[in-house]
Amino acid sequence: MGTVADSYIEMRNIVKVYPPNNVALKDVSVDITLGEIHSIIGENGAGKSTLMKVLFGMEKLNEGEIAINGSKTAIGSPKEAVAKGIGMVHQEFMLIGEYTVLENVVLGNEPTKNGLLNLSAARKKLEKIMTDFKFDIPLDEKVKNISIAAQQKIEIIKLLYRDVETLILDEPTAVLAPQEVDELFGLLDRIKSEGCTILFISHKLDEVLRISDRITVMRAGRLIWTRKNEGLTKADLASAMVGREVMLTIDKKAAKPGTAVLQIEDLAVENPGIPGKMDLDHVSMTVHKGEIVGVAGVEGNGQYEMVQAVMGLMESKGRVLLEGKDISKMDVHGRRRLIAYVPQDRKISGSSLEDSIETNVMMTHHYVSDRLVGKTRLLDKKKCRQLSNQIISQYQVSCQGPRMPIGALSGGNQQKVIVGREFELDSSLLVVDQPVRGLDVGSIEYIHRKIVDKRDEGEAVLLVSADLDELFNLSDRIVVMHKGKIAAEKLASETTREEIGEYMLGVKSD
Repeated sequence: MGTVADSYIEMRNIVKVYPPNNVALKDVSVDITLGEIHSIIGENGAGKSTLMKVLFGMEKLNEGEIAINGSKTAIGSPKEAVAKGIGMVHQEFMLIGEYTVLENVVLGNEPTKNGLLNLSAARKKLEKIMTDFKFDIPLDEKVKNISIAAQQKIEIIKLLYRDVETLILDEPTAVLAPQEVDELFGLLDRIKSEGCTILFISHKLDEVLRISDRITVMRAGRLIWTRKNEGLTKADLASAMVGREVMLTIDKKAAKPGTAVLQIEDLAVENPGIPGKMDLDHVSMTVHKGEIVGVAGVEGNGQYEMVQAVMGLMESKGRVLLEGKDISKMDVHGRRRLIAYVPQDRKISGSSLEDSIETNVMMTHHYVSDRLVGKTRLLDKKKCRQLSNQIISQYQVSCQGPRMPIGALSGGNQQKVIVGREFELDSSLLVVDQPVRGLDVGSIEYIHRKIVDKRDEGEAVLLVSADLDELFNLSDRIVVMHKGKIAAEKLASETTREEIGEYMLGVKSD
């Protein structure tokens, strides 16, 4: 712990317990200095997000205390936190698309004059913020017409407008291209130079080392250490997070692509709300046996629609061929018999939250294969239990057993069940959309290894990811999407993150 003289915020002996007896934070003490960028890192379930939610008033602590400028304080709600100078930008932005930038910023904190809304005063204050921090966002533009990167900046502007001194950023670079990350980090440096503090939650260790003044590592609800960012390496951070040495890159042999497994020909998806607007604009590509094709792109540029069309979940034009057979007219159930699929949204598309782990595993396997069928051609419950326990063990799912409802698991553990279920299917094509979103370093290492193993076993893999590190770590070829079209197709070994980023932003095209 720091002293009152050098600490702006002190969190002392924080304990947070969820019923019935899940101890999420175990006697955590950390000090935060004014005018620093302080990263909080840890595995999924380490307690970093819970600690920040306690500081932001979203969660109430069971034991411990918080002091600001040496004075003990209680933070009972986000509104109280903002009043005390603490704000938070969540992964999912809290903006209204039909409102303008100006209206979104002042919402909930509208200035008035003589009892009437006084937007001119808000505009004057905002224009000063825009000038001071070099924002270039039109205040009168509707948010729905603005890029994801600009929307994130609007969330930061909302906090600066409310005069916060501490900004908590939760995975702020998750959906940004490399050039947008550079812009964000430049902004954070400017905010820091004005004396503000930034608490940076991220799993991207390169970025943590690049931006941080100090780094706090958490593991299993405890604080492991807080250190100055001097001479630290990714390996130092990863081993502190996991408690063992972690392989941060996958050592894989060169791919030996075989015959075409997935062929997409002139595939198109029309926007359901805007006739004539193509969300997927006549895309063609091929994935071969024994290769991983990664799909890059800023979120909302057609990657989602392409996967949905391949799986038959979205109406489309064009053709989808699997091992030479046209499956374009095949329904979703027919395609699921042939394709292993990890969807982007685990809660909506990947699982039945009220059902058990065992049931979620069984529903897919029983439908697409005979693996869980007994001699009587009926479902063999013993086989279901064995497979569920195998997935729980191999993928290190933190749970009370296969009968536990999957909805009671953390998001990361839900993802492990879904990934394990799909990877245990016997298929020629594996489609994985954001496969490690929400997972910790150790789990990512394991799942990445399994994806490469699938390739080496001869499976074709279509990998969609917002994380360029993941794409470069796994992919043999990288396809970049921009505005619903394929902007580029490159061998992963013959391109760079910077070049892919230029294609993602439309700065460069082939």
